[in-house]
Amino acid sequence: MSIPASPTGITLDDAFSSPVRLKICGYLAGCDEADFQAVMAYCELTAPSLSKNITALNAKGYLDIRKVASGRYTKTRLSITDTGRAALRSHVGSLQMIADAARLFSIVGQQPS
Repeated sequence: MSIPASPTGITLDDAFSSPVRLKICGYLAGCDEADFQAVMAYCELTAPSLSKNITALNAKGYLDIRKVASGRYTKTRLSITDTGRAALRSHVGSLQMIADAARLFSIVGQQPS
């Protein structure tokens, strides 16, 4: 049995090279919409850090940022776009392909020739 080559066609999205952005999109993929404060708490971020990261994701078309009047205050609501959901799915799929290739390599690589 031959040792498998590195899988071809794997593309990792640079937007998710930041664990923070990956976590934000992962969280938002599980709901229709979330409040800025809820995402900030879940991701354990400061407001400026979350703001910087959602701005970057919004620029790529991965997130929608919406301001909603709530009494005397304005709340920021976040949601993942269809483009963002597809990009996240593709990124996670590529990570799974890498893990599967490593598992196969370790199995094949340990068998006697």
